[in-house]
Amino acid sequence: MKQDNKLNNTAAQVTLKAVKKFLENDFENAGCWVSESGFYVEFKSSKSISLNDFPKLEKEIKKVISSGEKIETLSNNAFKLNKYQKHFMHENKNVKFIKIGKDFESLSNYEIEDNVNKIKFFELINVGGSYWQNDSKLDQLTRISGISFKTKEELDAWKIEMEEIKKSDHRKIGQDMEIFTFSNDIGQGLPIWLPNGEIIKREIKGFLKTVFSKEKFFYVDTPILGSKELYIKSGHWDHYKENNFPPMEIDNETFMLRPMTCPHHITLYNLKPHSYKELPFYICEDSKLHRYESSGGLIGLERVRSMELFDCHVLAATSQIEDVILKLNDILKLVHKKMNIKIDRVDLSLRDPKDKIKYHNDEKMWKSSEEQLRQILKKLNYKNTVEMEGEAAFYGPKIDFQAKSNLGKIITISTIQLDFLLPERFDVTFIDEKNQKQRPVLIHFGVIGTYERFIATLLSQTKGSLPLWLAPIQVSIIPVNNKIHLNYCKKIQSELESKNIRVKLDDSEERLSKKIREAQISKIPYQLVIGDNELKNKTVSYRLYSSNDVKTDTLKKFIENLENQISK
Repeated sequence: MKQDNKLNNTAAQVTLKAVKKFLENDFENAGCWVSESGFYVEFKSSKSISLNDFPKLEKEIKKVISSGEKIETLSNNAFKLNKYQKHFMHENKNVKFIKIGKDFESLSNYEIEDNVNKIKFFELINVGGSYWQNDSKLDQLTRISGISFKTKEELDAWKIEMEEIKKSDHRKIGQDMEIFTFSNDIGQGLPIWLPNGEIIKREIKGFLKTVFSKEKFFYVDTPILGSKELYIKSGHWDHYKENNFPPMEIDNETFMLRPMTCPHHITLYNLKPHSYKELPFYICEDSKLHRYESSGGLIGLERVRSMELFDCHVLAATSQIEDVILKLNDILKLVHKKMNIKIDRVDLSLRDPKDKIKYHNDEKMWKSSEEQLRQILKKLNYKNTVEMEGEAAFYGPKIDFQAKSNLGKIITISTIQLDFLLPERFDVTFIDEKNQKQRPVLIHFGVIGTYERFIATLLSQTKGSLPLWLAPIQVSIIPVNNKIHLNYCKKIQSELESKNIRVKLDDSEERLSKKIREAQISKIPYQLVIGDNELKNKTVSYRLYSSNDVKTDTLKKFIENLENQISK
């Protein structure tokens, strides 16, 4: 739903004024911002605000609105700025100095209404902590988010939209289905995969191993640590320094948790000479990585500090680039189809030619490689393609396959990247037909990216209703009466498990309706309810998740149906 930035900015400033009154002036204004999802404000206070305070705070906001106070735009430096406002003014252009009534002064970087009574309908959404400038070493602030609309109809439509978003929020789905969790005792941003989540990862890994082994990829396993010198040599230390965990010094050596796998794979390739006959050289690994993210940027599995990346690299002659990318694209389409993943758009990520610091300084390389990817994308005939200047990696251009999260954020699901820099830095070569040394190109291939982000997207897009082969529990068996039907249910369970079908037998003493509801919440694809008729006729009655239609069949036919679906 498109937002009115002018209205949201006004609502943000009104909210700040109300917060100042609510906190009895124990308050320093740290600024406000608008976005596609409304507005948020930040402030410093020794007092706390929780969701339980929202009814009282909303009353205070309504008082400000009903006052009908004018919003004045003042001349520059019309009042004394605190340190947050000074930084805000330095970082933003065209800042306005505004005043609401006699007791509230602020800065505004957006258009603003001339009177507080222009706010008709609003909603406070959330409250939480943040760090000034997203830096955990700086002040901790309070952040309140909200939204404003001109009509009640727009507000009601937004509420319905939010309910739908909640249904596809991977964090709630992951909790309901017991897939993953976090613990402050272990550390923020460090996901814990529960048994159901580990099953999902295992099934994805098994499928990928089948596909990539057929495509002649070599699986390897390289260390979770690397020397700092390795990442200085690759350029990752300089370009991603703020996202690296601090180095560790042991026995006169300096190590770091690896943020990338490519330097490891290049080093592995360089262990012996290679002939042109070995190219393209395909290599892949399920690699554990660690990258530092600010606590304010952590979002469920979408943005974490510990992750597992299915990382693939291809070393190829420059004449092989197109053929390799066409092959990788075929793999990518196969995986997306099997996983039932929807791609919203395909980006051609290019460098910003004005940025001479971020990007490898080789004008000829950039022009030729960007044009080559452009032409390959045309051959691939994707409909929703966008050229994104400034989104390339520091070492080369890339093709990014993007999906929208339930929060509307763009997430890169898959990527194909050209890299001419790392082969140069590591002096990577192969011997050509004329027995001469040549420099290959490195192609980075992420078919699913990290398991964390991919599974978050999968849960969001499917709302937890995973394909049968991927569901952690495929069948729930529910006896109507444990005393009468449980033994038959155990025989069904044993038969299903002998066919490697994942089963949960609910032998609890809960009411039948609650057992069925629990199976629904857990998004189990098939629910078998076993009563007198099933016991008498040696059959099974079942229904699919989210369906009310009940079907009855022999156990043999039911198993055949499951096996056919799983094998597709």
